[in-house]
Amino acid sequence: MAYRILTDVAAQTQDLILPGLVQKYLTTNETLAWMTTLALDRPSISVNRVASYGAVQKGIDCNTSLTSVAISASNEVFDLFAYARQYEICNQIVGLASTFVDQAGEELLGAIKAMAEEIGVDAITGSGSGEIKGLESLIANSVAASTVGGSGEIEAIWYLFDAVKSKSSKMALMANAKTKRRIMSALLASAQVGTSELKGTSFLVPNFNGASILTNDTIADGSIYLANGDPQEGLFMAIGEHPGNNIGGLFRFVNVGPSQNKDTQISRLFGSFAQVLKSNSAIAAITGW
Repeated sequence: MAYRILTDVAAQTQDLILPGLVQKYLTTNETLAWMTTLALDRPSISVNRVASYGAVQKGIDCNTSLTSVAISASNEVFDLFAYARQYEICNQIVGLASTFVDQAGEELLGAIKAMAEEIGVDAITGSGSGEIKGLESLIANSVAASTVGGSGEIEAIWYLFDAVKSKSSKMALMANAKTKRRIMSALLASAQVGTSELKGTSFLVPNFNGASILTNDTIADGSIYLANGDPQEGLFMAIGEHPGNNIGGLFRFVNVGPSQNKDTQISRLFGSFAQVLKSNSAIAAITGW
């Protein structure tokens, strides 16, 4: 099975259209801009969940009996789901509009932007049935802020860093814009807050304890997620490869043809996606903050 980072695929392909689509996909919202997206060549991805790292024996010699402890739990399978966006181009303006913009190109970029916006929503609320599985379905560790430091208190946010046992250099706090403003107000009242640019994008986001603070307005008021975005142990997005298709093997483009009752050309863009979680210890949430 082949795994490649999406940006690497865009850099290596000979298709001139794909890099623009990938850039639009990766920069439409902060959630996808922060995530690592892997391209894979299967309709689903199976991961080993970590059950326990167990105890390490020490002070051993030749006569020590070693005990086997299983690290991985049973596999979990994440299916890739197809997303599509249909659009039409008026035949009468294609030539005229090209004196200013490439109408076909703009429609294509608009289609991928719409797709990315929907995936950003489903990354939080997706049920895993006909759509990618969202954080609300994946998270196993969610507690009320009042029980771990108090609503509006920074102590409750510190709890998240204790609750996420699988950490990496790629961490993010996620909240909707209203809750994020409250987080920033609380943090700025007690300490300076740094900022960083999400790699390859124009998104400039604040940081707390090394974690980016991201906005996703699909998250409920008062809910804050902390996620490890390292594909080795954490949360990542996957996109399916379809070799032979005409946009870099990643996005399937179909020219349906002329409309039967209008002077327009109908086109469709398809992509297959999954949100994958390697370890339950890589995400946690507080509610009612």
